[in-house]
Order: sequence, then structure tokens, then C-alpha cells
Amino acid sequence: MKTEGYTYWNNVNSVISYHERSAEHTKNLFTSSIRSKNIGKIDSGLLTQMEVDYWRSVTKRVVTAVKKPGSCGLAFWGKMKRSIK
Repeated sequence: MKTEGYTYWNNVNSVISYHERSAEHTKNLFTSSIRSKNIGKIDSGLLTQMEVDYWRSVTKRVVTAVKKPGSCGLAFWGKMKRSIK
């Protein structure tokens, strides 16, 4: 038999609304808001690293796309009128 959890799901909306108006919930929500403004969110470092990795991969693809035609002696745009010596 279960000893923890919630069994009266018909009244769950009233219980959640009571919880959200409680002093403890309000205090914890306020504390969490202050912490996130002061020291940043928990995943802010991860998001920053993901953004750096994304732009690094974009730069790598662009450099590769430019190097390949250049290494084969192909023109980047238009017709090649004279070769560079």
C-alpha cells in the first residue's frame, strides 16, 4: 500500500492553488528569483558553452567551405580570367 503521494486527483487544482499561495512557497520563489539575478541561473554556464561550441562549428564549416575550392585552384565567384602567380 502506498504511504506517500497524492490520491485525491479530483481536488488537485485546489491543493496546488493552496500551495502556491502559501507563505513558504512565496518565500522560496522570491529567494530563487533573487539568486538567479545575483549569480545567474544554474544552467547559464552550460548554455554559454553550448553557444560557443555552436559558433565554433559554424566557423569551422565556413573555413572548410572556403579552403576546399581555393586549394583546388577554383574561382570563388565568376570566371577566372588570369591565374595568380
